[in-house]
Amino acid sequence: KVEIAKPEEFKEVSKRCYTALKENGVTGTGLPAYGTAVLVNIINNIGGLPYKNWQGAYNEKADMISGETLAKDYLIKNIPCWGCSIACGRSVSVKEGPYKLDYSEGPEYESIWALGNSCAVMDYPAIIMANHLCNEYGLDTITVGSTIACAMELAEKGFIPPEDYAGIDLKFGSGAGLVECVKQIALNNGFGKKLALGSRKLAEMYGHPELSMSMKGMEAPAYDPRAVKGIGLNYATSNRGGCHVTGYTIAPEVVGLPEQIDRLAYEGKPTWVKIFQDFTCTVNSTVNCLFTTFALGAGDFGDLLSATTGW
Repeated sequence: KVEIAKPEEFKEVSKRCYTALKENGVTGTGLPAYGTAVLVNIINNIGGLPYKNWQGAYNEKADMISGETLAKDYLIKNIPCWGCSIACGRSVSVKEGPYKLDYSEGPEYESIWALGNSCAVMDYPAIIMANHLCNEYGLDTITVGSTIACAMELAEKGFIPPEDYAGIDLKFGSGAGLVECVKQIALNNGFGKKLALGSRKLAEMYGHPELSMSMKGMEAPAYDPRAVKGIGLNYATSNRGGCHVTGYTIAPEVVGLPEQIDRLAYEGKPTWVKIFQDFTCTVNSTVNCLFTTFALGAGDFGDLLSATTGW
């Protein structure tokens, strides 16, 4: 058990931080109301939501798979992590149809994008089922969705012989094909054996490595750096490849927190990326949620750490 070094100071700092989280538009309103999927329309509207394996970055039908639509048609209730005041997690159900589900958790923004928008699947129940299967089987949704999207583009351009994926509708927009691919990946069956290798090895296998949207072998997340330059620099310099949660510059570049910066400019971005990468390590090391940084800054975490440890 950790003994709080300065109990009264800790209470005061905690109260201040709690108030900041509640009063912030993202942590107090947007995330509780619509979950991380609140970003679908926001990122799509700036031309930064990769579509059809990054062949485009805007989808006029994106609202069909938005956080607003999820809340209206499928949400049961919010699910908070332990001790969290934001409660952005979703519990959902699909009441009828081939993907009927009484209960599932998610899908999150990245999952909706990878399994949905990147595969051009606008069938929300199919996305929810694919996400549910990934949860059950223990699969990363960004990698799975991005690999399936890569396969869809390879098939669309005739780079994969149809007999290799016989029995799967591998066309962009096919919810049935999406769900079947997830099953085959998890069970290592049929074409799923090749999909299970990930998009880079799959694309290399069929002679077109450029169709794997990855950095250092890690599939990139739901932010197109053609529309948000700082996040591209973060992908390139992240020690594990195409990852947004090593330095989430979307906060200043798109959301305007802690201040609004030009998302299309290159100038100043190295400084911002370094700040966010270092700050993210601090937040992770204190075992706190990255989403709190929409409302809390380095000074807040410094005060919390000092009050707790006496350092």
